[in-house]
Amino acid sequence: MSRRPGQRIAALLTLATCLAVLPRVASAADPYARLLAAVAKDPAYKVRMKAIRVLAKELKDRPPPAPPEVVAGLAAAATGDESYLVRGMACVALGQLKDPAGRPALEAALGDDEAFVRAQAEAALAALAPPRDGSRVELLVVSTEASPDVPPEHAMQDDLQQALEAALAGAPTGYRVARGGEGQGYQLTGTVSRLDAAPEGEDEVKLTLEVKLTLATWPQKNLRHVLSAKASAKVKRTANRAKIHEKLLQAAAARVVADAVKEIGGRP
Repeated sequence: MSRRPGQRIAALLTLATCLAVLPRVASAADPYARLLAAVAKDPAYKVRMKAIRVLAKELKDRPPPAPPEVVAGLAAAATGDESYLVRGMACVALGQLKDPAGRPALEAALGDDEAFVRAQAEAALAALAPPRDGSRVELLVVSTEASPDVPPEHAMQDDLQQALEAALAGAPTGYRVARGGEGQGYQLTGTVSRLDAAPEGEDEVKLTLEVKLTLATWPQKNLRHVLSAKASAKVKRTANRAKIHEKLLQAAAARVVADAVKEIGGRP
């Protein structure tokens, strides 16, 4: 440990170059021992982070399972390193390896004191393959709430609930749509946040409806995103606005759900 951190990082980069040309054969000497030693023991957090990056880069394109000693070393770093940056980086690496053996450490990291670590653990868990026993239920929990900016008679909570569930049912997420239950996944809470009519000439109005959707983890309820989508239509002043509101609601719900699915990423 007599060399400076920058020199130790340079040595890790040299080791990474060597790993890139090692033959993938069982008889090869353990190529990860020095990297794992750096992750576990180096006093400089930047060196520990660099060792984790090198490990992840070397192994992320290999199908799971990853070498058990690598998963164990990253798991120890994700849950026990004194630096929250190292813990978060170890969570990222475990997600990149996509080895279910890393799941217990990632689930433990969901309780980390640092929001950065919790966020990386959540993202990594979403990237992991499903458990082999199929015991984990992954949910999209849908709910609605009223907005203080919209009169209660126009909140349309029941209609919004149905519109969100219908849009999610046709989306390729790999999650089960529900209104609650045991499992992990995301909670989507929808609100009709705007409903107004603006004059358009003498005999027309422009109706605008906006749906806001908050996306949080389930059951932890850690906020991840706030999304919104609008739909508008020009209609005669004498038109049946209730039916038009329903169509606008369905259009806005479909758009905001499409954005939410992109954020979630889905599963194959």
